[in-house]
Amino acid sequence: MTQHRLTLALAAGVTLATVLLAYWPLAVSDTGETFMSKTTAPENLLITDWTQSYHLYGQPHAIWLDGDEYVGANLPRLNDTLEKAESKNQYPEIVIYAIPLRDLGQSSDGGFKNHQNYWQDNEKNAEAIQKFVEKTKLTPHIYLEPDALSLSVQYRVDHDNNAESLEIYNKRIEVFKKLIALYKNAGAKVYLEAGHSGWFDYADENLNRIAGALNDAGIAQADGLATNVSNRQPVFGKGSHDTSGDSERTEHHYLKRLLPKLDNKNLDVVVDTSRNGGKTHARQYYLAEGGLLIDNEPPSSPEESGFARTCRVVGQWAKTPDNSDTQITPFFGKVKSMNRLLAKEKYTLDLAKSILQAPPWLDAVGDVQPGPAPTDAPPAEVAGVIDKYRYIKPPDDCDGALNCPPGQSKHTINAQTAKKQPSGLSEALKSLPAPEKLWLP
Repeated sequence: MTQHRLTLALAAGVTLATVLLAYWPLAVSDTGETFMSKTTAPENLLITDWTQSYHLYGQPHAIWLDGDEYVGANLPRLNDTLEKAESKNQYPEIVIYAIPLRDLGQSSDGGFKNHQNYWQDNEKNAEAIQKFVEKTKLTPHIYLEPDALSLSVQYRVDHDNNAESLEIYNKRIEVFKKLIALYKNAGAKVYLEAGHSGWFDYADENLNRIAGALNDAGIAQADGLATNVSNRQPVFGKGSHDTSGDSERTEHHYLKRLLPKLDNKNLDVVVDTSRNGGKTHARQYYLAEGGLLIDNEPPSSPEESGFARTCRVVGQWAKTPDNSDTQITPFFGKVKSMNRLLAKEKYTLDLAKSILQAPPWLDAVGDVQPGPAPTDAPPAEVAGVIDKYRYIKPPDDCDGALNCPPGQSKHTINAQTAKKQPSGLSEALKSLPAPEKLWLP
């Protein structure tokens, strides 16, 4: 998780172009059968059949509460979920995701502006959950703030334990302890989250940092632990940098090392398998002359030829007036600072080719490739370490791609951008390099 701190030095004076883009909607059936065979969901888990992700992939998933505009912003979605759970007599899985300074300057920015409002919002959530539990006798599962604890650990490392990093860490430790008690008293099972194997499954010092944070945050009082939320790490077998077997950087290997270090030996251990079903290829963005922002995703129109068969236009780019930065303006999502993408969000820049490359775990080419379906009976190879597979992050959710902001439906974004397909894109792109000479390996 080293920070990339490169400086952009692209030529100034480029005219900003106005471009329309197109993209092929996700090539899946309405039932999701293109990606996976149907399996029986875990007993009594809420079937989220009203969501776009379920419509596309046919699997239940957790519901995320990420509203941060005002106290009570999450109640409409929560109450709707609880009503559906009551009508189906099934327990829901819910993710709390609105902590202040949520992603500490990375891709999923946002969160409540202060801890007081954040706490008050959680009190309202807990009150609604308690009423649901008392009425239905069902037990919701609550996943607390994916990445929040791991990021606070990383932030301390990256900032040499300065006063700001320690304050953020200590505030998060304090609020996690309170949240565990709050939701357990409401009748829910509460899970902390421990990043993933690609983050901490390295030297003992890395593992000890996240273990210490989990213990500080009250894992002894929690019901469970989740890993790999919204990530693509393999569960078992070949991890990144492996040649065979279950060695480094799989979730199973990571958890075998992590669990003995925790103050709770009776955790319900859950791995998110919502997007680890295939190899990930990082998205690249070509900053073309004239201000076009082009990525390496194939377009939808079969009549296109040449370069247009290998890419799509996804927005615009332009130097700032003082030439100190470059603004990236996707068709969907927020305007991004190139300096921030490089320094905070793990993007890299090849100046010679004018290629901006995204981190593969955040912004990957192609459709989401779901992994093993949710189950309470994972394979024998991981039994005894991992208790459950879940789709904690809905597979259709954007992970943070520039043109597909977190929480949005990837399918919907793609369908909307397809409507903006201009005619004659091939002609407009004739001056660009040949695809095999343009994109990075």
